[in-house]
Amino acid sequence: MTGVMRASLYLNKLEMMDPFSCILTRYDMGILVIGQDGLTLSGFLLSFERFMFFTNVNAYQRIFNPVCTKHIIYCAFIVGILDYMLCWFLAYSRRAEQIQGHCQRSETTSESYFAVYMIVTVLLAAGSLIFYLLTFLSVSNWGRQNNEKGSLRQLRHIRERKILNSLALVSVLIAAMNLLPWFAYFFIFHSTSNQIMFNAAKLLDNLYLPVSTLLYLIIHPDLSPTEEDLVDSMMVTKECSSAKHYPVQLHSAVLTYNNGKYAYPVDISQPATLWIMFDNSDKRISNVSADLTLQKKVQKLGINKWISVPTFGLLYEPPVNFKNTVIINLKLNNTGEQLNNITSQVHVSRKTTVLSYVKWIPIPVGSVIKQKVDKCTCCPIKKGINVIKMVIDTDKYPVIKKIPLSGEYSLELTLADPNSTAELFCGTIQMELV
Repeated sequence: MTGVMRASLYLNKLEMMDPFSCILTRYDMGILVIGQDGLTLSGFLLSFERFMFFTNVNAYQRIFNPVCTKHIIYCAFIVGILDYMLCWFLAYSRRAEQIQGHCQRSETTSESYFAVYMIVTVLLAAGSLIFYLLTFLSVSNWGRQNNEKGSLRQLRHIRERKILNSLALVSVLIAAMNLLPWFAYFFIFHSTSNQIMFNAAKLLDNLYLPVSTLLYLIIHPDLSPTEEDLVDSMMVTKECSSAKHYPVQLHSAVLTYNNGKYAYPVDISQPATLWIMFDNSDKRISNVSADLTLQKKVQKLGINKWISVPTFGLLYEPPVNFKNTVIINLKLNNTGEQLNNITSQVHVSRKTTVLSYVKWIPIPVGSVIKQKVDKCTCCPIKKGINVIKMVIDTDKYPVIKKIPLSGEYSLELTLADPNSTAELFCGTIQMELV
């Protein structure tokens, strides 16, 4: 809309009017000013966000948590609103003057304002490019120092490098669209011999706002490929609620087979290991409870629906104790010689009454009852980066191999403080099984 309005007013550039009437006539001026300011600031902040993400994870979690990010976005658009109000004030103060009818911001406002606006815009665009350059240098240096193929960090690095490449490419194009018109205006604004170049610069400036917004929409992970498309090629990790801020943040999740190769789509008939990398921005966590839920996506009457899937204890290898877990402590007194290697078997039976007779019925427990009662896997959860290793071995459960498990699955993991019941983390991992 702003492009069409600017083009129509440019055709009437010979018509003269005062600056205040220009702003009144150009009803798109607010969208243009707020949109350009918000886009320029957001592009700069996005480059800074990527720089912090790859260079200082702890600072990144503090600055760009969901609550702070929302406030930063609000501030970017508040700056645009204040700028628009300033344009109204400057145009009103110059209402006695006459300008051309295409109502450029350089003519409706004062020269000092436009000079400051031009300098700030150029500095923000240049700063965005500098942050992306520093990020590329940091990522490249990390890649050279950590070249262990097949590791979790290496797989995560490759995936995030692809996202960074597409984001930086779009940002360079947007910065070029933003900077080139300014340089053209600076060198040929008062020259009549370069009218073609001047018109090209105006056209590029006119396309800056809609094209930039479209490019960001194309590469945005929530708006470009759908989750269904992403799950076809990679695991999709996300928080249960974007409105909440969890002290523990999920970074990535990958599956590898026993030979170390990346497993995707996941062949459930082969033993695999699920690696989950997360960051604890809070203090050291020594006691937490966890809940793990597996769901499968099914389609009924054209509508996707998630249904819960029983795991038979297959996924019971959590980093911490599950909710509602009964822990049985056994104290043994060995009166004989020292035992260096022992094995144990645990059976569970339920007492029932059949025709007035008491009978014990065995209950299959899979691996729900653990023999390693003296060990808590991955406990405690230290502050900073943590890696959870969950072994998924279907060889122990032949019946599972006979069940058709192909399709898209979602694994939801919730961590909570058992003392205050406050959630420390809630995230989902979506994957495709074959």
